[in-house]
Amino acid sequence: PTSSSSSSSSSKAAAKTTTTTPSGGSSSSAAAAEAHDNTSSSSSSIETQVLQTVSILVQNVRDPRSLYLLLSSNHVNALVERGEDRLSQDEEVQANFVSLLKTLSLRLDADTVQFFIDDDAARFPLHDCAARCVARTD
Repeated sequence: PTSSSSSSSSSKAAAKTTTTTPSGGSSSSAAAAEAHDNTSSSSSSIETQVLQTVSILVQNVRDPRSLYLLLSSNHVNALVERGEDRLSQDEEVQANFVSLLKTLSLRLDADTVQFFIDDDAARFPLHDCAARCVARTD
């Protein structure tokens, strides 16, 4: 048996069809697609918020010890290295990621550069990531 019901998502009313299975459960392809879109949107907005927050923190920290503490944990490097993979997902995430790279670059000096160099692999991940972003065609 098939029944129709309506649901509201983001102040939009959308009709969906729910099919009851023999075991008594129900499935809805429209609801599944809507849930996937909401999860994608939510994920992008969370990524955007994280990138914006880290960028603002790095930009506004005035005490050198606080900046060293923020950068020395290697979480910022992990964000830089893993964040590049998500650039093609959303233009807003891309813009905030590039903004973070710029902010980090502006805070580089003789004391902070040590936090961005990977001695084990003889790499400079911040530079490598920025160069790949510039080389991107999208």
